[in-house]
Amino acid sequence: MSSDTEADTIIGRFNARIDVRLAEGSAPDDRDLLEGVLVREIGRISGHRVGRDCWVNLEVAGVDAVQPEPDHADSTAYWDGYAPGADLETTLENLGRGFRWTQYKEHGPGLELLGEPRTVLELGCASGATSLAIARTGAEVTGLDSSPAQIARARDWWEEQPNLSFVQADVLDYLARTEDTWEAIVSNWGAGMFCDPVLLLPLIVPRLASGGVYAFSHVEPLAPGHGPQVLYGNGYRGRKVAVVRWLYSPEQWERMLLRSGFAKVEVEVLPGPTPDHVGTVIGRAWAP
Repeated sequence: MSSDTEADTIIGRFNARIDVRLAEGSAPDDRDLLEGVLVREIGRISGHRVGRDCWVNLEVAGVDAVQPEPDHADSTAYWDGYAPGADLETTLENLGRGFRWTQYKEHGPGLELLGEPRTVLELGCASGATSLAIARTGAEVTGLDSSPAQIARARDWWEEQPNLSFVQADVLDYLARTEDTWEAIVSNWGAGMFCDPVLLLPLIVPRLASGGVYAFSHVEPLAPGHGPQVLYGNGYRGRKVAVVRWLYSPEQWERMLLRSGFAKVEVEVLPGPTPDHVGTVIGRAWAP
């Protein structure tokens, strides 16, 4: 690989945004040494001067990854760039370990929570990994996402899976206008926690076949942080882009699901694999 190509690869992947915080006139600590080495290495390869208006994410044991500072123009751009580190090889490796509803590898229940549905709709499919895992059981699966970039990636990755298709549309708009029904609708850390449940849940019920299940999961909210939470899409120093997620306790979810017309509901917090670690809210609700 030529030096220009190598430099372009590094700079393109990490956006070459390094924040050098070496204290002038004092001995740098280990973190500063790592930052300095990385800055000099990129500079050596690229022949470019790396400025002080950038930043890097480092581990004490060594350089872990340089994270580009986000600069999303709006919420659409935020979702287009969601999970930027996802790649095909890692996704397949994770799927090989078995599907899970939690944020931890090999922890928690898998697809058995769905039963054996013949048709499934995923809300907020992103790269389509969850949709693929379900499709491999033989179900006919539709992955739905509002982001054109995410849908393009999903179609590119999984185009050879015969019983898997993807739709690019706003989740609420799609559920309101479609006449299709599914035996299962799922949100695995997906749109189910990024749509107002007061609007979303009543749209899901009529789209489920009789006795069909809505299954969802999201991070455990830490009290008193129940309800809508506004996230800064570009961090605390970027342009103002609001991303809202709705996180509730199991009791709150059960009340909302029943009010929305579901006949039976089960929601719980599954503890993390290590004591005192963040758990996962996992819920199921069945249509009449």
